[in-house]
Amino acid sequence: MQRELTYVGGRLSGPTMARAMVPRNLLWSGVLAAAIAFFIAGVLLGRFAFRGESTSGSNSRRYAKAAQYLLDKIDASSLGRFLRELTRRPHVAGLPENERLAQYVADTWRAQGLDRVEELRYDVLLSYPDGQNPNLVRVVDETGQAVFTAQTHQPPLHSPEERDPSVLQNFNAYSAPGQAQGKVIYVNYGREEDFLYLQSQNISLKDHIVIARYGKIFRGNKAYLCEQFGCAALLLYSDPADGAPLGQSADAAYPNTVYMPSAGAQLGTVYRGTGDPLTPIYPSLESAYRLSEAEAELPRIPVQPISADDAYQILKLMPPTAAAPADWWGGLNLTYGLGPGPARPGWTVLMDIHTHGERANATNVIATLRGYEEPDRYVLVGNHRDAWILGAIDPSSGTAAMLELTRVLANLRKETGWRPRRSLVFCSWGAEEYGLVGSTEWVQHRRQQLAARAVAYLNVDLTINGNDTLRALGVPLLHDLLFAAARTVPNPDPEEVAAGRTTVYDTWLLHRLDNATGRPQLELPGDGSDFKGFIHNEGVPSADLAYDTDSGSSYPLYHTLYETYYMVTELQDRGLHFTTAVAQMWGEMARRLADDPVLPFGVVRYGTFLQEAFSVLEARFGPRLRQNGVTLDYVRAAVEEFAEAATTFQEHFLRQLDLDDPLAVRQANDILMGVERSFLDPRGLPDRPDYNHVIFSPSSSDGYSGVVFPGLVDLLHDLDRLPADRRAAQWQKIKLHVSVLSYIIGSAAHGLQQDI
Repeated sequence: MQRELTYVGGRLSGPTMARAMVPRNLLWSGVLAAAIAFFIAGVLLGRFAFRGESTSGSNSRRYAKAAQYLLDKIDASSLGRFLRELTRRPHVAGLPENERLAQYVADTWRAQGLDRVEELRYDVLLSYPDGQNPNLVRVVDETGQAVFTAQTHQPPLHSPEERDPSVLQNFNAYSAPGQAQGKVIYVNYGREEDFLYLQSQNISLKDHIVIARYGKIFRGNKAYLCEQFGCAALLLYSDPADGAPLGQSADAAYPNTVYMPSAGAQLGTVYRGTGDPLTPIYPSLESAYRLSEAEAELPRIPVQPISADDAYQILKLMPPTAAAPADWWGGLNLTYGLGPGPARPGWTVLMDIHTHGERANATNVIATLRGYEEPDRYVLVGNHRDAWILGAIDPSSGTAAMLELTRVLANLRKETGWRPRRSLVFCSWGAEEYGLVGSTEWVQHRRQQLAARAVAYLNVDLTINGNDTLRALGVPLLHDLLFAAARTVPNPDPEEVAAGRTTVYDTWLLHRLDNATGRPQLELPGDGSDFKGFIHNEGVPSADLAYDTDSGSSYPLYHTLYETYYMVTELQDRGLHFTTAVAQMWGEMARRLADDPVLPFGVVRYGTFLQEAFSVLEARFGPRLRQNGVTLDYVRAAVEEFAEAATTFQEHFLRQLDLDDPLAVRQANDILMGVERSFLDPRGLPDRPDYNHVIFSPSSSDGYSGVVFPGLVDLLHDLDRLPADRRAAQWQKIKLHVSVLSYIIGSAAHGLQQDI
């Protein structure tokens, strides 16, 4: 993925429980004086009798037992049984099978004994192909006769479930319906630089159909750029150079390897927003005001995925005189031409797209394991449930890991009496694939509670993008916790263990070493999964985990028919050892966030991160800003103030904190919980009101990747291409945003002080 200013540095239920709950019951009874007395007594009993959280050391022994229990009891065979159930049939959001799986998840959590299980349904706009009118892509001759028609479905190749009659035809969700006809131009990956290159070669894009290969940036950004450059429609395909490195022979691809067969096509949304398109910013409740589809910010051109086989049939018709640059060539056995094509006079490509919007349910299932001392503090653990077809990796590997994690935590409580200090909240999201719809609606719906009470959000979209090394993204507050948790998890790769690398951390360090820090590289969150609403809108510290490939690119069978149970258990993760390791690390992070008396947040790490990020920003943009009368001096001063305040807070407050004083511990945790929220601007980023975090957000040109100081980066992007009057107005926006940055970072520094 392309990243701008992306930071990758790693500097980055026993009697006592019943007694502890007495004050809560008395409070609700209205007997205020008795409630206060019993509340204090209950807290002390809970601390010393149940958990032993005193300087005696019994708490550390209890913590160690809970941590070891998680490592020992998360079981690959149990995880596999969950995965098998989750992948029996296609389960697209809003359709009956995904609703059945919502009930399956809810029933599983109730049977495990979690304290509260809730199903919430939001009425949202989703998007589907028309079962009676397939999406057609054809090459037609001068008489209008089709000389080639692309396949509408991917052919079954191995697993019985690939033949399920409910498998949808190939489509891109939220594509505009309609017909487009014309010559085709090849645009490489469909990035902005690709379109600009074509313009530099005097190749007109207006009213042409363009064909782009998947990769590098989010497909929704490709569609948006097509609109901006006046294209009539977009075809997307997975090039063998990106998804089939061993070649296109049958034995080099699925079902013999994890690589993409030439008949495979990647499904996915082309909606750039998040949440229900008809109810932006606010939850899609029954009472909600809804835009019309025409008013919603949806794609305005037809978009359709095709296979590499079908792309070959179109690209081979390009004129041989306009060859693409060498780095635009992929793995198809042809000369990659820019077009326009087909070269034959009168021949065109004709697209008939019937993908349409339809109101349906996005169903979330939320389960709680209540905390015994701070039940009003929530550590959230989440994964989405919907898939484009069978979804054995995305998302079901993560769903299975979460169900296995809750099974083990519930058994830990039953067998030992353990409860987390803070509440653990498990979230199975609906309609993530369409644009993080279920999680966004829930965050909007529960905004007040989350703003005041959420500790952190830990996401696992999928467990195994590859099996080379861990990949983690997260905010700087969670960097130290990510490293510590990775050090506790046994290495799932026997070859790595034989080489002396016994933990997940050891292999992570080998493959993703940041030479500047001596630690593994970490990415910042974009909006590629359900953490978006938590971190970018509510300031809840968030992280996401998966095993990955060395290249970091998506696994080749991503969003295809061939993402099956067989593919996971026989080709990608035989024995589910890597999935088990991710579940163990996920569980250890959740346990520590829920159990540590003082939240394991790295405020000093955040200060270092800001200093380094500012240095990059100043080096890149400082001279130009100064030439236009804009100074970063106040931002620099605010960053230094924050770094100093973070060190002071760590050394002179946290290190001297009396862990036996519950009010002092609560005060420390309240300050820590406020750190990430301090970086929110309630008005949103410039021209992006749906993103509030001023330190990082998704790139405006690639929703998958996170960018540091995004407001400033976006305002300076393409500044020179603006007309003079708009350029002057843009500089005023830049001056305003620089002042906002200095104010917000300075306020965050002040928030680390005990006094107002």
